[in-house]
Amino acid sequence: MDLDRISARSAELAAKLGIQSPRIEAGTVPRPCLAGLYARIRKQPVLVVGSAFEGLTAAEQDGALAEHLVALDLARAGRPKLRVAIMVIGFSADSSALP
Repeated sequence: MDLDRISARSAELAAKLGIQSPRIEAGTVPRPCLAGLYARIRKQPVLVVGSAFEGLTAAEQDGALAEHLVALDLARAGRPKLRVAIMVIGFSADSSALP
C-alpha cells in the first residue's frame, strides 16, 4: 500500500473541496467499512486505510476518499448528524447496485 500516493491524492481532493486533509495511516478497519477506509477523530482527524482499499478502482478510491474527507470535515465542524446523512446518500447513490 502506497501511503504517500494516498496522502497526495487525499490532499488534492481536499484542496478541490476546500477542506483540510487529515493525517493518513495504514491500519485495520472495522469489517463493515467495505471501502477499506475508517475516519477517526481523537485529538486530530485521521483516515485509516485498510487493505480492502487497494482492491478498489481508481474512481472508487477517489469517491471513498472524498466521502470520508467531507465526513471528517463535517464532524470537525460539529455536524455529526449531517455527516451520517451524507454517508447514507453516498452509498445509496451507487447506481451499480441498482437492478
